[in-house]
Amino acid sequence: MPFLENAGPDDAARPPVWEAFAVVRDQVERLVAVNVLWSLNLAPGVLAMAFPGWPLGLRTVLVIYTVVVIVPLTGMLYGVAAVAAEGQHVGYDSVRDALRVLARPSLRALAPLYLVTAAGVIGWALARHFDQAAVVTLLTAALLIWTVPAQYWGPLLARDPRQSAMSVLRGSVRLALDRPGATLGCWLMVGAVLVVGVISIGGLVLIVPVVAVLLQTCFASSGSESRTR
Repeated sequence: MPFLENAGPDDAARPPVWEAFAVVRDQVERLVAVNVLWSLNLAPGVLAMAFPGWPLGLRTVLVIYTVVVIVPLTGMLYGVAAVAAEGQHVGYDSVRDALRVLARPSLRALAPLYLVTAAGVIGWALARHFDQAAVVTLLTAALLIWTVPAQYWGPLLARDPRQSAMSVLRGSVRLALDRPGATLGCWLMVGAVLVVGVISIGGLVLIVPVVAVLLQTCFASSGSESRTR
């Protein structure tokens, strides 16, 4: 495997940020293909929101499709990222295996956590609409805190698909508290990458989500290794 063959002692000790971008560099075409697969299934929901003039029934079906499908596909993305971070080549078999292993666990463990996040965002939007400044401030702070351990949900589930939503949540909080500096660094890096993706649009479709997932996976792996030493 070229990634492992080219990795020397210095590469093994490199920071998670450089490790993630090295994986992207070595397998960019494969990771772009996986990212496009994920993005294509997000597109129906995006189109339904972008075109309010479409029939309500059609828009409802498109949104439901995206909401249901994107969770197992996100789990698949984390599974593929774990494979890539270990130095293995990403291909059809790894995508298929990640989807087979993580589809149901994602619906069981990630979906409830994502629903809590969505409820918080909806509550924030309603509070802002009704000009409830105190509630907006409170929910903004809560959502920002919530998203810090949230970046470890996917990597932890990919490592052990048997976990429940609560065990994933507990593990992510524990990992974030164990390494607050690295966790904040990962949070800022992922945020910067997502901002670039939103601005560029094309980056969001082609590579940005998989880069964010790889960053989270590499930071989570680094944190787990440091705890076992």
